[in-house]
Amino acid sequence: MKPASLEEKPKRASTNIRVKNFFNGKINLLKLREYQLKLSQKVKLEKVNLDKVRIYGALDVGYRRKRARGAYVIYDDELKKIIYEDIIEKEVNFPYIPTFLSFREIPVLSLLYKRAPLKPHILFIDGQGILHPARCGIATHFGVLFNAVTIGIAKKKLEGFLEREPEKEMEYTPIYLDGKISGYCLRISRGKKFLWISPGNLITPEDTLFITLKFIKNGTHILMKRADALTKKDF
Repeated sequence: MKPASLEEKPKRASTNIRVKNFFNGKINLLKLREYQLKLSQKVKLEKVNLDKVRIYGALDVGYRRKRARGAYVIYDDELKKIIYEDIIEKEVNFPYIPTFLSFREIPVLSLLYKRAPLKPHILFIDGQGILHPARCGIATHFGVLFNAVTIGIAKKKLEGFLEREPEKEMEYTPIYLDGKISGYCLRISRGKKFLWISPGNLITPEDTLFITLKFIKNGTHILMKRADALTKKDF
């Protein structure tokens, strides 16, 4: 995949967009869980040819009252810089319900992803991948919908077993689901600050860790940090 024309400064496309809600009437959590389980059966965990990976993306959503702001950044690994940024704001129609985050945020993230001038080879998403009760966190849900290589970067543990938390900065320990390594806990600073990393789709747990480590600088994930900042700027 060839990137779109590259400029010296990141491009910015910012607008307010209203999106029709996925759901009408009452929310049936049982049906939504069944849908997550169906999506989880379509997940593929496979090796990525890292020699062909150049473009990375990061997606995040922030909130203020009943409005959501989604942010998308795209990074060129050859140029070593962010080449594109986008923001969307919309009213939130789906409530916050633990383990159903994707139904709240994908209406925002999908618009950002669809209108970008290029598609990244690998996409980081703020939230869980397969480390989820239905093995279908937001990174998995999004990855299956768009047949995209996705990595979940979460700030809190949701699912899985680990023998111990890593003790040193930049140390990591595996997280197990059903007896298999399914993600990693990474300590990113001396304090008790961790990232919970797992594949969303089309990537292995080992590759998710290797790729994530590339973007950890000064105790933070630099692409997720920028996306997070955009969700809060001038909100």
